[in-house]
Order: sequence, then structure tokens, then C-alpha cells
Amino acid sequence: MTYIWILKQIIMFNPIYENFGVIKVEGNRINIYKDFYNYQNINVGAPVSHAIWNSGFLLVYLRSGEARRYRDHYYFDRIM
Repeated sequence: MTYIWILKQIIMFNPIYENFGVIKVEGNRINIYKDFYNYQNINVGAPVSHAIWNSGFLLVYLRSGEARRYRDHYYFDRIM
């Protein structure tokens, strides 16, 4: 019998944040909202140009040209 294992990346962000879809950029911080009043901060540590949701990940583009893919509030991968 042959087993095929499919590795799936674990999406750490709560889907409530992505479903509501509101992201507010404030200098070096990003606020991700789960409703009109409740949000969580992500301290990026560098000036942010813009941020978008993409399949459970938060893509953050910095003014320096760097792009980061956040899996949760602390861990990210550098894309460019």
C-alpha cells in the first residue's frame, strides 16, 4: 500500500481576522481587526508601505522594498 503524505503549512492566524479583512498601517505597526473595535498589533520594526491578506498569511511590504509573509504575530519569512 502506498501512502501519499501532503504537507500543509500551518496557518497560525485566526481566520476571524482575515474574514473581517481590515488592516490599518500606522508607521512601524500594523493593526489587524477582527471586528469594529477589537484588534491586535504587529510591531514590524521598520516603516510599512502596505499590507494585504493572502490565504491565511499577512503580506507586508516595507518602504525599503522588502516583503515579508507573516504566519502569526511574531514569525515571518522574507520574500524579497
